[in-house]
Amino acid sequence: MESYVADKKLIYADQTADDFTICKYDDWGKVFASETKGTVIWYSAENPYSPEMTNVAWLNEKGEGFFKTPDNKTNCILGDKLSVPGFHMKENLLKAALVMDLFGISPERAVEILRQYTGIPHRLEQFYSWNGFVFYNDSAATVPEATIAALKAFDEKLILIAGGTDKNCSFDGLAGVLKEESGKKHLLDMYLLAGTGTEKLMSFMDKEYFTTIPVFDSLEKLLAELKDNLLTKYKGKNCKIVFSPGATSFGMFKNEFDRGNTYKEMVKKVFN
Repeated sequence: MESYVADKKLIYADQTADDFTICKYDDWGKVFASETKGTVIWYSAENPYSPEMTNVAWLNEKGEGFFKTPDNKTNCILGDKLSVPGFHMKENLLKAALVMDLFGISPERAVEILRQYTGIPHRLEQFYSWNGFVFYNDSAATVPEATIAALKAFDEKLILIAGGTDKNCSFDGLAGVLKEESGKKHLLDMYLLAGTGTEKLMSFMDKEYFTTIPVFDSLEKLLAELKDNLLTKYKGKNCKIVFSPGATSFGMFKNEFDRGNTYKEMVKKVFN
């Protein structure tokens, strides 16, 4: 963690008072803010922590983003009708909206632009629809926490495709969330790609609750069985299909981007 934080500090190492440093209002953000020579702009997932704060942005309960400027004016810089799913994605867009504001783009224009934004490849990327089912590629989710975020990004029912190679991560948190989401009938089904990370995840799964979870040694076999089930077991459900591995790609793929591109190509081939 110390090395990771040291790398982050390089971002503002050469800044001057003419620059801006956008920091999250948390412990690490306060460390960064205390060191930078740039003008600090705060952001938070919640309302400002004190009414007198300025240069701070936040999200309200609807997911709208607001920025309280240095002259104490509050502007809406992010609307609630967004194409990208999930609270963590909205927090990313809040930061983008802040940058747009600092570059002189009007709040109204920022809201309009970000409403049309559909995300970037491999990060909860909506890329295909078939018979009412919508497919998402979240191959950049290489740790369990990213898959947890993906699960919580949707209000609709979904089917999860996950699994891969371990990189010394803990999977007990993900196993707990999978049980919770299945219990709420939010997570309809799960398909796993073989790998050391998958084996580790399975060791944390509640054996009584999850009696059988299919594990596949190839993406092609997995998608073939998924298609059969979508045509029969889940016909008319119109749920989301979310590929969010929570593990690395090594073994079956070159990297997470190769994995995501292969997944997209194969989905379009199988579900044509």
